[in-house]
Amino acid sequence: MQKRSFLLLEILIALSLIGICIVPLVSRPLELLQAENKILWEMEGERLADWTYSEIQIQLFKNAIPWEKLPTKEKKKVDFSLPDIIANIPGKERRIKRHFTLEYDLGRDVEAQSYRLFKVQIHFTPELNKKKGYEYQVIVRKIVEQINPKEA
Repeated sequence: MQKRSFLLLEILIALSLIGICIVPLVSRPLELLQAENKILWEMEGERLADWTYSEIQIQLFKNAIPWEKLPTKEKKKVDFSLPDIIANIPGKERRIKRHFTLEYDLGRDVEAQSYRLFKVQIHFTPELNKKKGYEYQVIVRKIVEQINPKEA
């Protein structure tokens, strides 16, 4: 009977030593994996911000956002939303909600009101990194209605 109880005690001591030795061996690779995933999401956030900015430029170029809805001196900020997208990194997938804010830049007012400079602030939900948003600038030109030469 006494041999059996010592054997059980020896097995428990061996298992606890194995557990103590394995923790440092396993924890470091897990930390590295988490850091790699964080960096991948940050890179994906930068890529999605650039892609979203190009979509905004296309909308402005095609006049999908009318001149009247753009910010002015009186109404300095206007929020817009974009369709959700799915962001992928190896092994993970997230649905990202996108919206952006156009802010009228007062510091660079142009005399002729056919041009406006805007700050574009792009936001994602959930956030992909520590940045609260991505900021760009864009110049928008008002499309003047062309007069038919026969009518003039």
